[in-house]
Amino acid sequence: MNTFYTHLKGCPSHCVSNLAEARVSANSVRRVAAMFAVMILALSIGTAANAESGDSPSFAYLLHCAGCHLENGAGDPPDIPDLREELGLLLTVPEGRHYALRVPGVTDAQVSDEQMAALMTWLVNRLYPEKEGFEPFTAAEVIAGRENRLSDPVRYRNELLIELTGTAEQPKGAVD
Repeated sequence: MNTFYTHLKGCPSHCVSNLAEARVSANSVRRVAAMFAVMILALSIGTAANAESGDSPSFAYLLHCAGCHLENGAGDPPDIPDLREELGLLLTVPEGRHYALRVPGVTDAQVSDEQMAALMTWLVNRLYPEKEGFEPFTAAEVIAGRENRLSDPVRYRNELLIELTGTAEQPKGAVD
């Protein structure tokens, strides 16, 4: 560090005036690097913990779904549905169950069909533990959904909601 300051004696004034900015930038870089290292460590620990049984559905949800639907399923309505409100209602009809497997987040996620079926089943059980008679999703259903990806999931969801509730507005407390 002393060598750095020694070199500043011969620098033009604009170099010296940018010294404070350089320190802030260096500190910011160090902070970001430290956070990145912690994230890598956390992911490696999580991966090691799940290595024996493969990725758990909750871990897969965080990796592939929570970016849009958030960790708690709240989403960003109306474009990204609140899974805590809509999913239970949509699952009351076969079309809604099929819809859930045709959205881009399901069709494009880089997980196997079996892992996606487990993730979707875990999600329903987590958000709607009281839901009786729910049949777990199967890999065959996921395959069928992935082969028939929705080009406009918002419009399709709104049409389903109109059929189910008479309105395309997001239902409140519409859990079955």
